[in-house]
Amino acid sequence: MKRITTLQLLVLLCVTPLASQSFEITQYLLASGGGSSTGGQFSVTGSIGQPIAGRSSAEPPYQARGGFWQFDLTPTSAPVSISGRVLTDRGLAISLASVTVTDMQGSVRQAISNSFGYFRFEGLRAGEHYVLAASHRQYHFNPVMITAMEDVTDARLVASGHDVQLNIPENPTP
Repeated sequence: MKRITTLQLLVLLCVTPLASQSFEITQYLLASGGGSSTGGQFSVTGSIGQPIAGRSSAEPPYQARGGFWQFDLTPTSAPVSISGRVLTDRGLAISLASVTVTDMQGSVRQAISNSFGYFRFEGLRAGEHYVLAASHRQYHFNPVMITAMEDVTDARLVASGHDVQLNIPENPTP
């Protein structure tokens, strides 16, 4: 006795009524997925068998574009800024420190910290990774990696210690 699988039965039921009709499938793409989307009185079901991307049909006032939808996901945000302070390990401002910001392509910008230790870089690309570094003749700093998705206003470059030792007597004598 020969067994018929569910798939074979489904194919026979679907193909038999169409045997007397002629049809042609051109430029179709089978893809996994599917599902349905509804809005008001309209609905769309499935994605299998849609015409290859870029094909469209129209019957005013409606239009349908087949295939897979594409969206332009290029960032369109305004430039961002990175600002902050250069400080000692005790939280005191360090003025006249050379602060650099380097992007992943190697482009470097430089600023000098003001008398309160503040610095600012403007016009940076949003979503980029930057290396922020400082140098000063009396202090040593470790660079910091920042991803600037929006303006960064609280960057801190803190000295990890003095490179130059100052000899100050504890009890000065008169």
